[in-house]
Amino acid sequence: MLKQDEIFAGSVNQPVFRRAIVAVALSPSIQAVLNQSQRVLRTLGARPVLLHVGNDTPAARAKLKAAIAASGFGGQEPELIIQPGQPADTIAEVASQQRADLIITGAAKKESLLRHFIGSVARHLAHKAPCSLLMMTGTAADAGAFSRIHCEVEYDRPAHFAVEVAMGVARRMRSRELILTHWFPLPVWEDKIDHARENSEFQRLFHHQDNRLRRFLTRFSVDGVRFRFQCIHEQPLTGTLEFARDIDADLMVIPGPRRQTGIWDRLFRDNLEHLFKSLSGAILLTRRTRYRVRG
Repeated sequence: MLKQDEIFAGSVNQPVFRRAIVAVALSPSIQAVLNQSQRVLRTLGARPVLLHVGNDTPAARAKLKAAIAASGFGGQEPELIIQPGQPADTIAEVASQQRADLIITGAAKKESLLRHFIGSVARHLAHKAPCSLLMMTGTAADAGAFSRIHCEVEYDRPAHFAVEVAMGVARRMRSRELILTHWFPLPVWEDKIDHARENSEFQRLFHHQDNRLRRFLTRFSVDGVRFRFQCIHEQPLTGTLEFARDIDADLMVIPGPRRQTGIWDRLFRDNLEHLFKSLSGAILLTRRTRYRVRG
């Protein structure tokens, strides 16, 4: 049976993602986005394809190549694609063409680009992307691996993939801690219920939820992952974000939008700006691809 805060020894050889599109904009944060993307992909074992959405002019290509050469990608000579179009549509289209299983985007919080990114690109990519989407804000050039990861656990099939990814990232990055939480609604109590009975019902409900989460996590390989899990009664958006801030998570893993209503649809779909402003780290929306990913 799983025990909270237990460390398991295991292999870190299995890649989490194999092929990633890194969306690169000619903005002040380009160097930081390239550097952190390179570190993330190197650790996760994914092959990068750099994409700039815009006109392929000599000036634009020269600026991009200079930034790439000065970044961690400099010695790798990754494939560079420059293609005009609407950012979200083009990024999703190229990701599908390249059979990528991850898209990385980024923008600094102080840039005006972030507001456009939140209002348009991120919102559309969250629904159109054929694969997982890693959104980084406030990216620092010297940022390292994700040391504390928060993953929201739900029990439908798409959410299973989110847990697999979170554990894979934590394992490959040797993260300090992975926190797995399951949020559940509290029932509406009768007006005449006494305090003692109410406390008893609370305890019974939390015990049931903890056991359910513990049993669910036995399905996953936890080798090499330091983790803990916790059930929390459902709160409004601010409560969810406060939890991520309180544990100082630098990566939040959330199952992406899907047909059934999930945490993204309930809490974040129409609150992207609040989400980005509230979290200092990165956000990973997970989505399993429907095609075979190239090596």
